[in-house]
Amino acid sequence: MRRVLFLRATTVDLRTRQVRRRAGATTSLTPKEADLLAFLAEAAPATVSMDTLLEAVWAYAPGVRSRTVRSTIHTLRAKVEQAPGTPDHLLTVRGRGYRFVTGVTADATHHADTNARLAAETRARTAPAAALADLLTLSDGDPELHLARARLADQLGRLDLASRELDHARAMGGRWHTPRIALHRASLARRRGRSLEAKVLYSTVLAGTEQPVARARAAIRRAVLRLELGDPGGFEDFARARALLTVRTDPAVQAELDVEEGLHALLLDRPHQAESALWAGLAGAVRVDSPPVASAAWAGLALVGAVAGSAAATEDAVAQVGLGERSEPGVLALTAWAVRLVGDRPRAHTLLGRARQRHALRPNPADAALVDLFDVAWSRGRAALGAWQDQIAAVDAGLARYGAGAVTDGVSGSVWGRLVG
Repeated sequence: MRRVLFLRATTVDLRTRQVRRRAGATTSLTPKEADLLAFLAEAAPATVSMDTLLEAVWAYAPGVRSRTVRSTIHTLRAKVEQAPGTPDHLLTVRGRGYRFVTGVTADATHHADTNARLAAETRARTAPAAALADLLTLSDGDPELHLARARLADQLGRLDLASRELDHARAMGGRWHTPRIALHRASLARRRGRSLEAKVLYSTVLAGTEQPVARARAAIRRAVLRLELGDPGGFEDFARARALLTVRTDPAVQAELDVEEGLHALLLDRPHQAESALWAGLAGAVRVDSPPVASAAWAGLALVGAVAGSAAATEDAVAQVGLGERSEPGVLALTAWAVRLVGDRPRAHTLLGRARQRHALRPNPADAALVDLFDVAWSRGRAALGAWQDQIAAVDAGLARYGAGAVTDGVSGSVWGRLVG
């Protein structure tokens, strides 16, 4: 399927459902508008009947009659056509249905730059530094380009560059971009230890956008932040995200929700809730082809197996984690904990060292607190944990401090009970 359509007056990115007019204004398609446009574009130049569209796009039973197609075509033309009353691309074929024609494309430079951006984003999975270098050669002016640069710069630890690119995206973006920019700015604030700023940004997206998926992402990330700060009310935000995803389903966000909820349930001594959520998140991550989310799920499942005393289940999960050079510090730290619980202390210390190095490149204060906790527990023992709790900055280490307290207080049944030993 074509992911980007270059029309006479607009460029339509079917992956993000964003429509950008030549003058720079942006709008977004509803999921059904995007599905309808994608179906017609894929069928082009054939004419598609309304019955076929109702069955293929809306999953209506054969023979059902509805004005849904006509009304959706009407709103779609208003968003993508130069003159909706005399459309260039979404044509009515009287008595037969609708067909899509490409017509006049965007200018060659814009077309080439968009294709180059998409190619670089694909390349980013295996060669992020080279992909970022490619993106930096493209002409400025497209908010999607600046967002793509910001994502890769963040991944590579170039936080100042990521911040500048977000500033550029904000200066030229429309309503569609605003919540995405705010979410990324919150991530950068979190990496710099500015937890209050991050929380305000997440709350702003939750309250200030009509996009359910963006609100769900904000709820998930605010939940994680609250739990990392020691606020168990973070689980309320997970519930908010789940409710929002019943309004507008997004498999990638659903997978992120399941994995984050599973990991935090595990670390806050809810192992049964954790395991089912992690398996659900893993299945979702595989479906949407999201290696980072799948890796986090496997790290959590490795720890579940280790706590249960199953060396075989732990090793099977660890083998799937994908401990690459771009792994999050927390994924490395949880995997270190799992392999230490099944007796492989040298590998645990190696992974812990790599987690610390990764944090130095791409900061994550909550993950760094976990690394410090494991280091103190394994090198200095139970008695040192109480002093460590008093020393560590509470603003970024609530979850780690909970774990240290569970160990020193001897909480019965805690997953932290075997941290020292």
